[in-house]
Amino acid sequence: MKYWCEDDITVNEIIIGGYMISMAGYSYFVKNYGKNFTTWECEYYRKHRCEHIHEPAPNNIEVRKFKHRVRERCRQELSSPRTIYEDELKKGKYSSEMLALLPTFYNMQHLPPSPTDPNFILHPAFTSTDQGERFLLYDSNSVQAPYASAPSEVGRLIIYASDLQLNILSKSKRIGSDSTFETAAQITHQNYIIMGEYEEKHPVPLVFCLCEHMN
Repeated sequence: MKYWCEDDITVNEIIIGGYMISMAGYSYFVKNYGKNFTTWECEYYRKHRCEHIHEPAPNNIEVRKFKHRVRERCRQELSSPRTIYEDELKKGKYSSEMLALLPTFYNMQHLPPSPTDPNFILHPAFTSTDQGERFLLYDSNSVQAPYASAPSEVGRLIIYASDLQLNILSKSKRIGSDSTFETAAQITHQNYIIMGEYEEKHPVPLVFCLCEHMN
């Protein structure tokens, strides 16, 4: 979903396709369009087939944006959907009326499911940074030169590190590593992290390895 504002008008691209326009607390779907025109239909009328005489519902618009932010972050981040949901909830300054309308975590619909097959196809959104720069360094299911395939007993191996992180790592005088099992994704056995030094005084995580097996 993308939206931009001009005064009090917001145009949204909805996840099922098409557009919605919000204005002064009212929402409208595209009903028909042609080369030189677009007609809009009240969201409330579309649902209830009633006269377009009702109070504005600005909170519904904010709820829609909240759900969109959660879905987009689920597609783009490795954090769990629950963590993302709770983080978005904390960032917002919601009234009691707004909180009553917000969906609970278990009621959130259409969240991208976590993959259960270790041979899943990595979505392009998980291969680059927000600025469009390379972030995926290695994927054992899609090996490209100059890298070689990992032994089969290793299982699926995905490694992330940006060019900036690799540059910091190459200049680090001290390097460390650690692994964690508790926060590993459902399809991986452990997350292995390589640490380096930034400006010779700040330890920072620089390389992230998602390992299907321990070896």
